[in-house]
Amino acid sequence: MTNKKKYTQIVTPKGEALYAHLVKPEMYQGQDQGFSIQIKLNKKDTEALIATIDKELEKAKQEMDLPTTAKWSKEPFLGYKEDKNGDIVFKFKASSMIKTRTGEELKRSIAVFDSQGNLISGENIGNGSTIRVSGYLMPFYVSKIINGISLKLTAVQVIDLVPYGGGRDAQAYGFEKEEGYVAPAPEEEESEPIEEIEEEEITGDF
Repeated sequence: MTNKKKYTQIVTPKGEALYAHLVKPEMYQGQDQGFSIQIKLNKKDTEALIATIDKELEKAKQEMDLPTTAKWSKEPFLGYKEDKNGDIVFKFKASSMIKTRTGEELKRSIAVFDSQGNLISGENIGNGSTIRVSGYLMPFYVSKIINGISLKLTAVQVIDLVPYGGGRDAQAYGFEKEEGYVAPAPEEEESEPIEEIEEEEITGDF
């Protein structure tokens, strides 16, 4: 029998998408940072999610099996930050690879759905899209400096799409529908989202 940890599952209210990396991993200085998406909520929903994260942190302080000398940071990582406009932005992340119990490494894919629950590609989600994020809260403790709550990403629902790259369609450029060439629908990759939760490496970044 396995002693698998149970994490608190969450689904955010509708919010504004920022910097979606759901098909290709986010990169920093040539290093794979995994999949990620940021979401900005209204004030009421922001306060509610922060309260949920704070509650999870207090629970972790009581329940995590740590040495008695372990101390938590006065400013733990909590998966959100204040942007230049003073708004709180939450960042959900997931590693691009997952290791099975047998030690095999598999590519992870993030499930993305439209407003009706149909599976879609996550390539074209631009800033300003209206989304909901499904994920879980994972407490972590690396050291007295690096600890807190990581917001883990499992799936995204797109309620209102603003296409990446500005969202300008043919009509915006003055084109109308004409008889002639019609591009074929893009083929979808046959990759199944990996649902099993495994502990991931924690770097402590936002």
